[in-house]
Amino acid sequence: MKYDWKKFTAKSDLRYKSAYLNSNTFDLERHNILKDGEIELRFIEDISMAYFKKDLKPGKALDVACGIGYMSECLDARGYEVTGFDINSDAISIAKSKNSNINFLTSDASILDESILKEKYDLILAREVHCFSRIKDKIYQNDLVNTYLDILNPGGTLIIAHSRMGIDTKFPSISYKSLIESLDNRRYKFTGPLFMFLYKHLKIPLSNKFYIMLQSNISNILAFITGRRWIEFFIIYKD
Repeated sequence: MKYDWKKFTAKSDLRYKSAYLNSNTFDLERHNILKDGEIELRFIEDISMAYFKKDLKPGKALDVACGIGYMSECLDARGYEVTGFDINSDAISIAKSKNSNINFLTSDASILDESILKEKYDLILAREVHCFSRIKDKIYQNDLVNTYLDILNPGGTLIIAHSRMGIDTKFPSISYKSLIESLDNRRYKFTGPLFMFLYKHLKIPLSNKFYIMLQSNISNILAFITGRRWIEFFIIYKD
């Protein structure tokens, strides 16, 4: 099945075009993550160490739906060889103008470019990707996750992160329960969804499963009470 993402991207398309034409990314702050990326990556590293006993060492990284490339920059700063892609060509033009040493290209996250499919990656970050956070289609989404797992190196990590449907997010999200049931637990280890509201604001590193889960549960409650977006992380490690 093919989905038309234009009905979801109409507003952001206009923002990207305006930002590109006016060389001003200020209006993108509410649409793109443009800060605290280092904290998110540290959260992912803490989870990987606590749950998989795996230290994330820099290798080849794929930043899915990268927007103007902020998380690609954060990965690059950590020593990763980064490829970032987005469906919006204006976003990619901005990303290229800001980061000449990162490989950026235009591609649909649900129909990957051949240049992406022919490579293998050590880390794949899929943050706020429409095909995982705008539709309700378990079979389609599980198959798509497996497409990404196919281009993940053994010992590699896939991160799916987005806003869970709640107070200010009306769209459905991928069913992690269904995804877990579809994965071969002899080949993959996984954990989540884990929330990081408290972690992000207190900036406290955690290396213990109990404390990660405790702050996740508190974060979930605080996010609901305060009306903040429920950013959640689901992490798959490929043996």
